Amino acid sequence: MSLDLARLRADTPGCELVAHLNNAGAALSPDPVVEAVVDHLRLEARVGGYEAAALADGALEATGASVARLLGVDPLDVALLVGRAKLDEAVSVEAAWDCLTRAERTAVLSDEAALARLADLRSAYPGARSAAA
Repeated sequence: MSLDLARLRADTPGCELVAHLNNAGAALSPDPVVEAVVDHLRLEARVGGYEAAALADGALEATGASVARLLGVDPLDVALLVGRAKLDEAVSVEAAWDCLTRAERTAVLSDEAALARLADLRSAYPGARSAAA
């Protein structure tokens, strides 16, 4: 699969203005991403944040499947989290992570679901050492 760099640059107006190398921290947002975020904020303004999140569940599942196709992996091997901090938190307790089923590990987690599940696991494994240790 080849990438159409001209199209990618055209979809990312910031490319014309800067040579942005801080992609690990926050990449330049392409127009489709900006439009999706603004559309979701408008939806939140109309129906509320939790309701908008519930309505977006199908799009999140489709995103996981799309990422799996792009990477050539099983969709169950893709985990979508809200950021690096959540990834660090999700794997910070090794014993708790190991006790999760494959489906639980690879589920698309919302903030609330991830935090609630991890809190339950930390309660069940209070002596578990950190994966980072």
